[in-house]
Amino acid sequence: ALLFLASPSQSVPVMDKPQVAVEEDGPQPTVLTFMSPVTGSLDRHLVRRSTVSWGVQPFEQAADLSQSSWPTYSDKFQHAWTQFHLQSGISHVKDASPPLGQHSRVLVMGDPCVGGNHFSTLLDCMDKQWNLAKRFPEIMSTMSSHVDAVLILGDNFYDPNGFISLMALSASEKLGNGSLPLFMTVPGNHDFWIEGRPLLRLPWDQLGWGFMQFYGQDTISLHEGTGSYNFTAGTHGLPDASNFFWYNVIGAVGYVGFSGAHGWEEQAWMFSRACVFFENIIQDLAAVVLAGHWEEHGGMGVRLDTAAAHDKFSSLCPRIESKMLYMFGHVHCNRPMDDGKGFMVGAAGMRHRDCGHEFGFAVVEGFAPSGGGRL
Repeated sequence: ALLFLASPSQSVPVMDKPQVAVEEDGPQPTVLTFMSPVTGSLDRHLVRRSTVSWGVQPFEQAADLSQSSWPTYSDKFQHAWTQFHLQSGISHVKDASPPLGQHSRVLVMGDPCVGGNHFSTLLDCMDKQWNLAKRFPEIMSTMSSHVDAVLILGDNFYDPNGFISLMALSASEKLGNGSLPLFMTVPGNHDFWIEGRPLLRLPWDQLGWGFMQFYGQDTISLHEGTGSYNFTAGTHGLPDASNFFWYNVIGAVGYVGFSGAHGWEEQAWMFSRACVFFENIIQDLAAVVLAGHWEEHGGMGVRLDTAAAHDKFSSLCPRIESKMLYMFGHVHCNRPMDDGKGFMVGAAGMRHRDCGHEFGFAVVEGFAPSGGGRL
């Protein structure tokens, strides 16, 4: 973990309209590519490759990919962040992740911020004190060559319009030899409501629609027959929970991601699918990591906090309970919880009154069960 010390600014401007994050000469036309593990697949050479573009023409074809059918989905964003275009499909990438049951490393961080808007300043982002617009891409690019994947636990850049995320991750991609490692993420409260809670809902809140399309992850919704995300608005205008739920395995560690803004009753069938998947390979796993955003009794729009999801998932799937742990952000601190079954990893740029000026991340390192299966 890294620890940077600074003193937060007390001068906080209030913002009443989302502004486009700009570089000195304005936002630049950009293409950003994510690769995510395929939900429920044991083929380590398969990924979902998703390309987000802004200000440029979408690709007409992808000659560099071995599958000529890519992309299988191509459209402008719907409902939010409609300035972007998403192209997505399954692609074959040799050795995209380690073999099942083998050594793996995944970088985990929560609640990253790099400044760029008044919302993050209002919420005490230490962007100026720690020069996070420069330091975050440096950390990402440096770690990319040492890990197999990156997992961000929500509240991604406190972004009202998508441009801050685009710039932060594009800079990381450029510094990282033109690519990012496998990418996984779950939504936080600020990824639904920029002020952080439904009671403070604003007309331009993305409600998770921008988030789900921007990262283009391989979620359960894409495996339900249509090959597309579910664009039917559900409770309180939020996307269906299946647009955020995924499960996969990277080497010796399994991962499950879900939305804490949706209840257990909406997601139990998806947890059941994940249970069957992991039960069938439990002998090859050192651990199963449940990735959420909210801590226990977290408030701010939570319907399923991560500790509660862990308990329910453990009861649903007792064969993997001994190998299950959970990780979450939301509180801007980094510390073990629940006698080592849980880990709070939420200090990646935001200041917290109880933790001071912490900055850090975690690396989940799983070793082959044949060698003891330690984590």
